[in-house]
Amino acid sequence: MLEMNSRSQLWICLLILFLSTVSTQIHARPKGGDGDFTKRDSPHFTVYQDVDLDHYSGKDGIRAFERSVLDHLEDAYKNTYKILSLRAGGKIPVEIYDPAVFDKQFNRGFNYTAVGFYHNRRIRVRGDKKVDIHMIQTLHHEYVHAVVDAVAPGVFPGWLNEGLAEWFERYAVGRKRMHGGEANYLRLAIMQKRWVPLSSLTTFSNLSNDNAGLAYLESYAMIDYLVRKKGERGLRDFIREVIRTKNVDKSLKRKYKLSIAELEQAVIAENSP
Repeated sequence: MLEMNSRSQLWICLLILFLSTVSTQIHARPKGGDGDFTKRDSPHFTVYQDVDLDHYSGKDGIRAFERSVLDHLEDAYKNTYKILSLRAGGKIPVEIYDPAVFDKQFNRGFNYTAVGFYHNRRIRVRGDKKVDIHMIQTLHHEYVHAVVDAVAPGVFPGWLNEGLAEWFERYAVGRKRMHGGEANYLRLAIMQKRWVPLSSLTTFSNLSNDNAGLAYLESYAMIDYLVRKKGERGLRDFIREVIRTKNVDKSLKRKYKLSIAELEQAVIAENSP
């Protein structure tokens, strides 16, 4: 009887601990500068807006800010589905932080300065006084990561994941091709033997500020090259093949007749002096 009582007490304690943990997770809220967020929904997103951003434009201005953020997120949803026939599914939480709060809470976790990131089915963005071109690009960029995580978690190497995100953020503002300044930057990196090999870009978490910009541009150059080779439909077919086979190299060979190494060398050759 004593043994049964001890077991019962143990299960009761474990049940209380479990319910307490679940309750904490359900009621946990993101922390802004003053510990509070406003909330606004669209069909595919829920935006949590740090109320500390009110001091930029007042409560009326921040409502317009939230609506603009949601409009651009819905555009990201439409673009990604139109071109890749992929979507994240469900509502994605998006937290917009006061810049000082974002820097304090999150930038210490990166070796380079970040303006937004996606993690655990949640997008976090460094806010500003208005939704400018840089924030629009960030919103589109991070939504692509949400899509990739939803349809093929852990399958895409860093360069492919970031290359897609970079391509879509440029597409969002009408830049469908690499411009001259970017090509010149790649050319200089190749001349100075600073090219970061794709084999080193399976993840971007350990990049320094010096290498981060180049690594992102290289990744974008890979996608830009593929789109110029077979168009947006070719890109869609390739990405869907990666999702199906879970093998990037095999998918590249099947859809573009190129290995990863050959793709990298083609981009280097195209941008060499």
